Amino acid sequence: MDPKVIVQDLKDRADAVGLKVPELCRRAAIAPSTVNRWLSGDTMPNLRLLAKVEKIVSEAERSKEAAA
Repeated sequence: MDPKVIVQDLKDRADAVGLKVPELCRRAAIAPSTVNRWLSGDTMPNLRLLAKVEKIVSEAERSKEAAA
């Protein structure tokens, strides 16, 4: 799968639970410009960072489900 598609999916999932890019980046300890470069296709995320972002988004989804 195209990394850009994976990153866009993570961003869309984060947005769906109210987790915006700046907060996601703060939690992942990465710069927002890094995510923007991923989304534009300028760079590709390494697996470690991608897994870290996935974990943060998944935790936010579970928290939102538990609150519902």
